[in-house]
Formats: sequence, C-alpha cells, structure tokens
Amino acid sequence: MRTQRSSVFHRVRTKYVMFTLVVALVLIGLWFWAAGPVLLSFRNGPMGGDTQIIIFNPLRNRAPEQAAEFFLESLKTGRCQEIMPAAIDNSPSRQAICSLETEHPLTAWRFRDREDKAGQTTLSYWYRRKDSEGEERLFIWLEMKNEQWRVISYKRNY
Repeated sequence: MRTQRSSVFHRVRTKYVMFTLVVALVLIGLWFWAAGPVLLSFRNGPMGGDTQIIIFNPLRNRAPEQAAEFFLESLKTGRCQEIMPAAIDNSPSRQAICSLETEHPLTAWRFRDREDKAGQTTLSYWYRRKDSEGEERLFIWLEMKNEQWRVISYKRNY
C-alpha cells in the first residue's frame, strides 16, 4: 500500500514539475517577444563611455543594425560619396565629412547599444581607426521610411 501511494505522489509531482516548467518557458518566451531590443541594461554612470553591461533580446528585429552595418562597410571601403548624401545634414558638408573619412578611415567597430523610439533607432558602436590606438564611440541614427531602415545622421570624432 505504501509503494502505491508513493507511486501516485511521484506521478503527481512529476506532472506538477512539468507543468511549472512549461508555464515558465511560455512566460520567458512572452517576455522576449514583448520586450524591446534590449532585455537588460546595467550602467555604471550617466556618461556614454561609462561601463555598461547590455543583454540584447535574441528575438529583436535586426534590420536597423543591418542597415547601419551596410553604412559602416560602405564608409570603410571608400564609398562615402555614395552613401553619405541621405545620411547627414548639410553642415558640415558631405564633401568635408567624406574627406575626413578618407583621412581617418574606420578599421573596425563593435555594436554597443541600441535605443528605439517610434520608427527611429539610435545605435552606438565602439570603433577603431588607423591613426588612433584606443577605441572611440560613434553614433548612427536611423529612421523607417517606405518599410526600409535608412541612416539619417552619423557622428564620430575625427
């Protein structure tokens, strides 16, 4: 009789544990689906260069990041004149920025942070250039137009 009770208890407990795991997985999945591109962000201070730990949502829409990556690759490979007109204001001029890009070309970059607001995204990267030893920060602002992400502004130090 004792073994029959423990067997029933074991089956009930197993079903309870399985149910709890399924509910937990569904809740985690809903959290990923409903969350923005950044799941968790731990910042050490208010400045952009302060230490940060950012955990990105693996289910985020990466289209803005892909558009920014194309933009940065175009700059790196010397296609500034092709890519820059839609990406900057008129001050300073496109020619001045492209001249600076030629003088101080990007060599590498790594995605750092993302902020989304109603059809606009701001991305920040750490980057390196040939004539500098350390990493610096650059920012790319994108906007959704005609169902495509387009770079509307770009800022880095030269």
